[in-house]
Amino acid sequence: MLLCLRIADIYYVACARLRNTPARPRYAPMNPVFTARHPTEAHLVRGLLEAGGIRAEVRGDQLYSAFGELPVLPTVWIVDPADGPEAGRLIGDFLRGSAARRYAHERWTCAGCGETLEGQFTDCWNCGAPRAQPA
Repeated sequence: MLLCLRIADIYYVACARLRNTPARPRYAPMNPVFTARHPTEAHLVRGLLEAGGIRAEVRGDQLYSAFGELPVLPTVWIVDPADGPEAGRLIGDFLRGSAARRYAHERWTCAGCGETLEGQFTDCWNCGAPRAQPA
């Protein structure tokens, strides 16, 4: 697969040179940062990274149903290699439960329905209203 992507990039660059247009690869290099135990965990980590401003995607989650037949686990990949250290920090905090402990004491009340929620939630589970930001 990687060889095919490299060949496609070489072909694209060659065609761009023939047309006198700037060459830009079709496929951006991506780095794996987390291998999950199941697709739900992988998508949770992807959402966590994107909330932190890091572009990420999950690969291999469609093959999870073949687990046992194939050695495939869903993997989270980041687009920009420079985001690797920050991604590692966010994933480490998630796995240690740091965010849940950090915000657990900050209970808030939903302005939409009056439900009391724990601090780590950004939206009301009851009505879906977002948490009001402090002024």
